[in-house]
Amino acid sequence: GHLVLSTLHTTDALQTVNRMLSLFPPDQHSEIRPLRSHNLGGIIGLRLIPTKDGTGRVPACEVLVGCATTREYLQDPKKMGSIRDFMAEGATVYGTCTFDMSLLALVQLGKIRLEEALASATYPDEIRLKMAGIEGSENLLDTWIPREGESHVSV
Repeated sequence: GHLVLSTLHTTDALQTVNRMLSLFPPDQHSEIRPLRSHNLGGIIGLRLIPTKDGTGRVPACEVLVGCATTREYLQDPKKMGSIRDFMAEGATVYGTCTFDMSLLALVQLGKIRLEEALASATYPDEIRLKMAGIEGSENLLDTWIPREGESHVSV
C-alpha cells in the first residue's frame, strides 16, 4: 500500500538486488529473499550517455520488472545469475531490458555513437557481434523501444 522510490548507486539490476540483500546479516538472507522478491515492483537503472552530436546526454535504461519469474530468480541464489538472460528474453512480454540492449537501440536510433555504446556497455563484445549481424541479432526498435504514443508495460 505504499509507494517507495529509492536510489542506489549500483552498476546494474543484479548488483541492486544483491545490495538490498547485503543490508541484512547473512543469517537472515533466507528469510529476506522471499520478502524482497514479493515486494519488488521493479528496478530501473540509468546510465547517461553523450549524444551523437555531443550537445547533451540520453539515458540508457536497464529495466527489471517484478513478475513470477523475477520472484523465482530472486528467491533462489543459484538462479540469480540468470536475471540478465531473463531481462534480455523478456523484452517483448514483460518490457524488460538490459543496458546493452538499450545502448544498441540508441545506436540504431542514431542517438549515440557506437564508440560511446561500447565504452558504456556491460558486454561490449556482444554489441559488436550484434552490430555485425551475428548471433541472431534482431532490430531492437521493434522489440523494446516504444514508438511515439505507445507504451509497453504498466507496472
